[in-house]
Amino acid sequence: MALGLRHVVVQGVGFVANLILARALVPSDFGAFAFVTVVTQLSMLLGDAGLGAALVQRRERLSNDLLAVVFTFQQVLLLGLVLAVWFASPWLISYYHFPPEYVWLVRLTILSLGFTSLRAVSALVLERNVDFQKIAKVEIAEALTYYLLCSAFAVSGFGVWSFAWAAIARAAVGAAVMFRIAPWRVALRWDFPAIKELARFGLPFQGSNLLGFANSSLTPVILGATLGPAAVGFVNFAASLVGYASMPAWVINRVSFPAFSRMQGEESAFADAFLKLQRASALMMFGIAALLLGLAEPIIVHVFSAKWQPSVPIFTLLALGLYVSAWSVPNGSVLNALGESRLNFRLNIAVTLTMWLFGIPLMLAFGVMGVAYATLLSNWVHPVTNHILQKRFRYALIRHIWPPLLASGLTAAVLHLASRAVEIENLLTLAAMLIAGMLGYLSLNFLFDRKGTTAFLGQFVRTFERKA
Repeated sequence: MALGLRHVVVQGVGFVANLILARALVPSDFGAFAFVTVVTQLSMLLGDAGLGAALVQRRERLSNDLLAVVFTFQQVLLLGLVLAVWFASPWLISYYHFPPEYVWLVRLTILSLGFTSLRAVSALVLERNVDFQKIAKVEIAEALTYYLLCSAFAVSGFGVWSFAWAAIARAAVGAAVMFRIAPWRVALRWDFPAIKELARFGLPFQGSNLLGFANSSLTPVILGATLGPAAVGFVNFAASLVGYASMPAWVINRVSFPAFSRMQGEESAFADAFLKLQRASALMMFGIAALLLGLAEPIIVHVFSAKWQPSVPIFTLLALGLYVSAWSVPNGSVLNALGESRLNFRLNIAVTLTMWLFGIPLMLAFGVMGVAYATLLSNWVHPVTNHILQKRFRYALIRHIWPPLLASGLTAAVLHLASRAVEIENLLTLAAMLIAGMLGYLSLNFLFDRKGTTAFLGQFVRTFERKA
């Protein structure tokens, strides 16, 4: 419940903030900071080396000495990485043809890792104790600090520097709140055998995180070098909007792993719950996809301003991917719950290889659209995952998803034609079209599958009644 609330609050505040930022800043600002974020995130991933996760996974009680060993190792490693980025920043800025003053943008942002590292030990102790309620409080405080300050700085004319100052403030607030909630006796201690033992689990674990990072960094690293920060800004903007639209699927994914893990050994109940989850995910995500595809251009132009209109084709293709990816998101958690984490890891490796092997030539050939093409190609993993699960549970996928799929296609087509016939001049008209599209989609689902749609809506209402 705490993590679900955190996700809703953070994503909601983030969407409003991005709406303000999209109107106050220009695409090149978004693209430049996307590159800086890649450098910072890579440093943070390398600086942890997975030792924090190793402590969370460890069965024995954690001593303060062991916490001090991990803390010391992380500080030493991060100090080296910060110094490396500090001195390499002039070369990086020159290579990507950014303005010379962006050297200090990189340096300023990388300093936020100093605060982030100070919260790491307290965070892993809370995670080990499964105290997600306290973790949620910290993450909400960080998100509110970042988005509110970033929006205020942007409106005040700070430009791309808004991101950097807000990032430092977020890291400082996060470290202070985390340490207040979960204090520990800070100490420095070096124990190489202990580090080596923890690294046996930590390094492979961090390898999975690096794979996800490699996918997200493809756009800033390659596209930024060839077409500049504005192109990166358009792609990241479109991807972030589709990401917000995918929020229901990611919430389901977050809670499905522990839920299905508790159902191991109950094959019939597991299969029944999984099929209901797939149908519910399809009904939600196909509806969202219909609205985005049918009204892509009016949404971007009227909500975020006309300067983002070049991102419409990218946004449309990425939204098309929702038909394959977003409603299949829980499948990874289901595989993990079944004990197939290695298979899941191999599938993630395949996705990463697909993105890089096809993404680079497609970007060089088609520019920003190449990113969207590569992303669509990488979605091949979802049908493979579905095939594996269909063999396990012996069900016909198309029989369960065809009603919302057909309803979604019809709704998207009607909305697109309506937006061409009726000129959408303001947000009020756009809102009316979105509401009409949503009602039309639900009506078609009732027409094609009254029983399944009624069951889903009934469960949805009961869930909120229990929370209330």
